[in-house]
Amino acid sequence: MTTDGEQGAYGTEGRTGGGTAAPAELRARFRAEGRPGLVRDRAAEARRTRRLYASLQALFGLVFLFAIGIRLAKGTDPGLWLGAYAVGAAGCALAMRLSLRGRTRLALAVFFVTAAVGGLGDSLVAQS
Repeated sequence: MTTDGEQGAYGTEGRTGGGTAAPAELRARFRAEGRPGLVRDRAAEARRTRRLYASLQALFGLVFLFAIGIRLAKGTDPGLWLGAYAVGAAGCALAMRLSLRGRTRLALAVFFVTAAVGGLGDSLVAQS
């Protein structure tokens, strides 16, 4: 970084304060770099990621609902396992909604916690 007004390595004049450019100026510089498809590619990649996460979470939610149906059809007495599976299914549905809205980090955190709680349902059935 230059401090005496010379051209810097990236073609910017030396400034003090480091990074006080207006957002419109930054956007204009970004577009002038010659990679107009970069923004479109990143948006498409983010959409694919959100769809992948939502599909995985929907699949796990259906697995928990299927497990509830199988256990109840076998005649297993309802108990804590039912609550654990229900929390797993509801949490997966919530995580799926968060993923589709673009909150993927929060969605993954909710998904992992509720999938772990739902996974405890098997150990609770074994204890009964």
